[in-house]
Amino acid sequence: MAAHLQTQPKKPSSDPALLAALLPVLLVVAPLVLLFCYNVSAQENAESSRVARDSSTPFPDFLGPRTDVPVPDVRGVTRFRFLTSTDFPPFNYVDQNGRLTGFHVDLARGICDALSLGARCQIEAMPFEELEEALLQGRGEAVIAGQVPGRFCGAETVASAAFFRFAGRFAKRRDAAVTMNDPLDLAPGTRVAVIEGSAHAAYLKAFFPALTPVPVTDRPTMHLALTSAIVDTMFDDATLTANWFAAGGAANCCRFASGPYFSDRYFGAGLTVATRADDRTSAQIVRYALYEMRRKKAFQEIYLRHFPISPF
Repeated sequence: MAAHLQTQPKKPSSDPALLAALLPVLLVVAPLVLLFCYNVSAQENAESSRVARDSSTPFPDFLGPRTDVPVPDVRGVTRFRFLTSTDFPPFNYVDQNGRLTGFHVDLARGICDALSLGARCQIEAMPFEELEEALLQGRGEAVIAGQVPGRFCGAETVASAAFFRFAGRFAKRRDAAVTMNDPLDLAPGTRVAVIEGSAHAAYLKAFFPALTPVPVTDRPTMHLALTSAIVDTMFDDATLTANWFAAGGAANCCRFASGPYFSDRYFGAGLTVATRADDRTSAQIVRYALYEMRRKKAFQEIYLRHFPISPF
């Protein structure tokens, strides 16, 4: 029986107009902040001398090899409530009909379906800053939302394996003369639009020093620079670029050129689900369900539903 995900949206305390104004800023910094436990100094040493992994897989398997994951005993589970926020599209947000939706919401439903939790499965939305306290107070069994570095990293919480990671990718116009099979093959001085002060600007400078960055203030300006042939290519978050391709016909003019490039240091360690350290059953439910969804291809179906053009 499919799980009936009971949504219990809670009106955020922030002003909607203010949230709309801040959203572009949040999207610029999202690759840096969406992780649970991020040791900056450790990652600095680990990645100071290498370009992050390049993968051509349509949907990379971020979970890694499955070890012994026993089936949790859910007979005593009377409620399994996910906690999330409403300000991180396409992962968790409120749609035009006022419904809580997104990749995370469908993933929560899939986790519940994997263990036939049915009506015991719920999701509640609240302001992001309230999530950790609500989890520790037992108002929910799991948090499924991007986390700020340093949050959810204490002894009171644990994180699942990362089920999604952010990557950087180059994009170019379809009629561009540059082949872009590999950015390392580009002629020195090739102009690349990038958002000034972003993680992608820092990555470009560190690993592609021969290219010429063209700093822009925001994504609309960067997109216009590319489509108007002001620059040869651009470098940005792969997920947001894929969404741009899928909306408004941008895919007709532009496409990914290479990559994706993953980097814990620059783009974050990935998205996970947080549970309380003293709640082993909930942690086991999440862990088992993620691998079970992968085995049954349910995870891939959710991914394709929300990302018709793959970021990877």
